[in-house]
Amino acid sequence: EKQLVPQSTLSHFEAENFIGRLQDLSLEDVGSQSWFRQNEWLIKLNLQAHHSAACMQDEFVVELFVTLDKVPTLIQNLLAIEVWKEKVFPKVKSDVLRESKSTSQCYFLLYYENVICNLMETLFYHEHTIEAAGDLLLDLVDYCSRKINLLITSASDLSEEKDRTPEELFNMIDELMLED
Repeated sequence: EKQLVPQSTLSHFEAENFIGRLQDLSLEDVGSQSWFRQNEWLIKLNLQAHHSAACMQDEFVVELFVTLDKVPTLIQNLLAIEVWKEKVFPKVKSDVLRESKSTSQCYFLLYYENVICNLMETLFYHEHTIEAAGDLLLDLVDYCSRKINLLITSASDLSEEKDRTPEELFNMIDELMLED
């Protein structure tokens, strides 16, 4: 039985256009129209990168990130959203939830970090992509260290809470992730 697998989700031209237009975003840009547009591009690029890897096809997304020197941009945006989640989001959380027509805007603000991490997982499978990160690789290692520390402290906090309901534990995890 033949399984139907689409050739790709993005063409090479679309991927090159998206990657070429990626920018370092500042804290002020988070949540703006340009930020949401860039988030949409990264979601599509992430899907294509994973599709290409899973189907053992041409990994043109990986090559374009290196060729167009956008690996540092990806890392910079990851670090910016981490700072935004830690410093800005707690202050504007109630306003964002109140003013947005749906919770999807808030979801995408928080999901952005995951999209970048997931895309980098595929990109960094290749040694030349790691080399393209340059000096920002040290910042990325620090980021990973902070996330591992968060997981370790979260696990110890959760192990002390054996009498809590699953809902209470999920709320604790959400609070810990937002504190990060």
